[in-house]
Amino acid sequence: MRFAEQSSFVICAAACRTFNNNAGAQQDIHDDRAAASHPINIMRLRYIAAVCAAFPLLSCVSVHDHRTGEQQLSDLRAATDALVGTYEVVDSRMNNHNFTSVVVRKSIGTYGPNVAMMVGASQAAVLYGSKKCRGYVAQAASDASVMCDAPAYGISFYTLGPVPDWDRTIRSGGVIKSFSDMTVPPGALLLQYDESRTGRAHYLVLAKKTAP
Repeated sequence: MRFAEQSSFVICAAACRTFNNNAGAQQDIHDDRAAASHPINIMRLRYIAAVCAAFPLLSCVSVHDHRTGEQQLSDLRAATDALVGTYEVVDSRMNNHNFTSVVVRKSIGTYGPNVAMMVGASQAAVLYGSKKCRGYVAQAASDASVMCDAPAYGISFYTLGPVPDWDRTIRSGGVIKSFSDMTVPPGALLLQYDESRTGRAHYLVLAKKTAP
């Protein structure tokens, strides 16, 4: 299975800025400059994007990034540099394609990483970085996170980064659980990507490989 890139695809986060007049009033989330580099912002954006992907006809929220354009690009480059590497999939939920590893590379431009998902030694799918990526990085490289909208055809967004202590347990939504709870251990990264048509989320817990 391989995702094909389609730049014209409706991005989830951008769709969050467009509101259904019958669904409610617009809500703005403001990130102050001091907190903008904390990975917790990626987790918050992950929830926003997931809701927008799952309920495209409902009202969504608009996200205002108060960093300057120059600072946003600088943070994205730094986050991408910190995340580049090869990772083993140590746990997963909704891993329908049985991905076993993930390779994060810089994109040809300067706009976020390309995330290649592997089955054995073969590349099976790619989530592409683009100008629709946001990056956050704290002083510690382990706190680097990225979120990219419309990274592939049929995918609304992906997020990659560590998770805060209060968000380590991944649970299935809905009355009937589609998977058992999963805990992201400290030091591991979480890769989440959501399907645009169904809103279905896929979760891969990643541990960085220290050697090929």
